Amino acid sequence: LLAHLARCQTGEALSFPSTVSSREGTTVSATLTLSSFTYEGDGVIQRTRAFNGVIPGPTIRVRPGDTLHITLVNELEEEGFDTAGLHNEFSDFDVTNLHTHGLHISGEAPGDSVFVQVAPGTSNTYTYNIPEDHMGGTFWYHPHHHGSTAIHAGGGAA
Repeated sequence: LLAHLARCQTGEALSFPSTVSSREGTTVSATLTLSSFTYEGDGVIQRTRAFNGVIPGPTIRVRPGDTLHITLVNELEEEGFDTAGLHNEFSDFDVTNLHTHGLHISGEAPGDSVFVQVAPGTSNTYTYNIPEDHMGGTFWYHPHHHGSTAIHAGGGAA
């Protein structure tokens, strides 16, 4: 095993995404810009989506009692043809929104509503009121517009 490991080549050094952090009991503001992104690595070139031009997107650190404002900016190009009429299929590749996993927050706008639609060239500000007694943990955010979730989040926008 050690002989095999000695022959293995290593890739780039591990890098970490940028971080937006709060101080206890504060209001935290962040901007997430969703745009096209070209990933190049290990002989692969893939056109995908990314937040703020990097995969993964920024780490956002909040504390119990914080209020988090995230402005989601959609810089995707408009589709060449309308796919909004498709149901239970890939569609609306240029429409996005934001959804979290693990935060005990409101599912109603301006909170964590998956029904918000952020069209190309527009933005939406989400407000998340983190409860005072919220447990710690590692949580996740990603686009969740039905029809384009897999393309956006699966492509690296998270």
